[in-house]
Amino acid sequence: MEPGPCLQALNRGLRSFDPTKDYLVFPGGDPMSLGLAMIALQYNGVKSFQFLRWERERSIDGERLAGAGFYVPVRVSLVV
Repeated sequence: MEPGPCLQALNRGLRSFDPTKDYLVFPGGDPMSLGLAMIALQYNGVKSFQFLRWERERSIDGERLAGAGFYVPVRVSLVV
């Protein structure tokens, strides 16, 4: 699979992405799509963005609770 067409579509789709108010979330599937989305954001001049990370809720003894959780915003820097 060549990622070129996907990257071009992401570049177009993320052109209006505003890192001050928009979030990126990965709902699952092919993890390469998340990497390509970050490349597209950087290509469009975005230096950092908010990523929504799913955090599972845990019981008092530390066990994960099935189906329970919440999103946590995480700042991701694209500048090395």
